[in-house]
Amino acid sequence: MSIFLMKSTSPGSSLHFSYRSQDYFDVTIETPNLRAMKSVFVYDYTSTNGFVEYFQMLAGHAGPWLGEKVWETLEGELKLGATCDAWGHVRYEIALRDSNLDWLVRCSLLFDLGMLSQHASDAENFMMSSPS
Repeated sequence: MSIFLMKSTSPGSSLHFSYRSQDYFDVTIETPNLRAMKSVFVYDYTSTNGFVEYFQMLAGHAGPWLGEKVWETLEGELKLGATCDAWGHVRYEIALRDSNLDWLVRCSLLFDLGMLSQHASDAENFMMSSPS
């Protein structure tokens, strides 16, 4: 089983992608006070569904950027929005939603700008691995 783990600079906090199948993968958000998991539909007619390209685009920034860079699943179950301040602190605003059970979890996780190239590499390895 392939996983893609993004450990935040905030202790005990992470974003975890696992159990990839043809059109789905599990997303887990963990902080010291929260744990939420959802299997999300990621198919959007491309081989990596824009997921890998999102992380590659972020990693392509040598320094801070203006505005929020967003990627969202086709059905809106997962939304990632990244911003970067002048000091190279990257904040991911994460929204994980289950419309059938009517819940929505939002949180922010912090990362360093220098971590983005590893995120891009890990995202690609995760999406190119054999589905479970």
